[in-house]
Amino acid sequence: MDSKLIRQLPSTLWSAVVMELFERLAYYGMVMVLGIYIVDRLGIPADTYGWVYGIFTATLYFLPVLAGALADRFGYKPALIVAFATLTSGYFLLGASTDFRVICAALGLIAIGGSIIKPTISGTVTRTTEEGSTRPVGFGLYYTMINADRPGGGGPGSQPLRVQLRVLGLRRGLRPHAGPGDLRLPRTGT
Repeated sequence: MDSKLIRQLPSTLWSAVVMELFERLAYYGMVMVLGIYIVDRLGIPADTYGWVYGIFTATLYFLPVLAGALADRFGYKPALIVAFATLTSGYFLLGASTDFRVICAALGLIAIGGSIIKPTISGTVTRTTEEGSTRPVGFGLYYTMINADRPGGGGPGSQPLRVQLRVLGLRRGLRPHAGPGDLRLPRTGT
């Protein structure tokens, strides 16, 4: 990659990409321990947690269609302010409460804030780069940040699937020869 192209990327793009990275770190950090905390510490049945987490995830991935339209209409900067205010409130409530209803409300706030972030950051990449020259580099950087901490990406975010398997009772992971409590996933390839 040409270093001249990297230097041509605007500071707004870099800010947006770093915001996306921190949002992903917060999300996967929360997901990593949420199921164990709710099931093991609060005593909520695993199937109840499964329903709540399923609704949370569905909201997080289907609401960006509406959130993106609102960000286009009202502007990306106000959308990011609303998104981070909502995320901050959600994560604060999540960390401050042991009441399952409050935790569900906190997850709702996190889902709303996260659904605003996704289309707003990708829209920022589109608006701050030039088609054909810096746009491919901008989106490459954006997708690198998204995947840098996702499950299977090798970073700390590779743990959530392992943790969720434990919550579902698959304490040995996916390998039949794994030892007790071993949550390592099987390696693919070489």
